[in-house]
Amino acid sequence: MARYVALLYSILLPERRIRGSDLIELADAAGLAAPKPALASGNLMFEARRQPASALEKRLDAAFLSRHGKPVPIMVRSAEDWLKLAAENPFPAE
Repeated sequence: MARYVALLYSILLPERRIRGSDLIELADAAGLAAPKPALASGNLMFEARRQPASALEKRLDAAFLSRHGKPVPIMVRSAEDWLKLAAENPFPAE
């Protein structure tokens, strides 16, 4: 199993308020393992078999639309990709 991070755009706005427990249910509905919300950020960490991030985005998109009746932009990246991105930060002083 690989670790992934999903960023869900603007789900903490008043008209789109989604709680951490909702994110766990969303991940369960999408067939993802060990879902964990990232501290009221609207982001989600989870495990899944290694596959393209786009496939996981489609699964989460479908689960979100099914549960909430409207789409939300979702970006998924592997944990390795996030660590690489952080290590290559072009603005380390900021």
